Amino acid sequence: AVVSTQSTGSRFTQPPTLDPPTSDTLVRLTTPYCARVVKGDGIVSLRFSTSNSRVYREIGEQQLDYDESFEEALSLLINSYPKWTPVQSLPNMDPEDGLGLVEELTEAQILESKEK
Repeated sequence: AVVSTQSTGSRFTQPPTLDPPTSDTLVRLTTPYCARVVKGDGIVSLRFSTSNSRVYREIGEQQLDYDESFEEALSLLINSYPKWTPVQSLPNMDPEDGLGLVEELTEAQILESKEK
């Protein structure tokens, strides 16, 4: 849930405090089409636009770069929307990498999470 606070006539939202993900955490994209995977020379880039304001393209597309080994997990997360995916089922990921990936993508507001 997003908390809205009104003070001195201005309104702002504060994202909820998130618990660190566990292997049982379920994740999915925050919105369809908010991210895409682009393959390059030995890297996989996740391009996203979750930080944009209401002004069209006020903020340019953002990008996170990963090793090629993350491609299958990133593609699964993007292609499985709106289904929830358990962190432990991310392909080609050891538990630490999977948790780190989910935490980073959640902080970037690309993924939302919930507990089983």
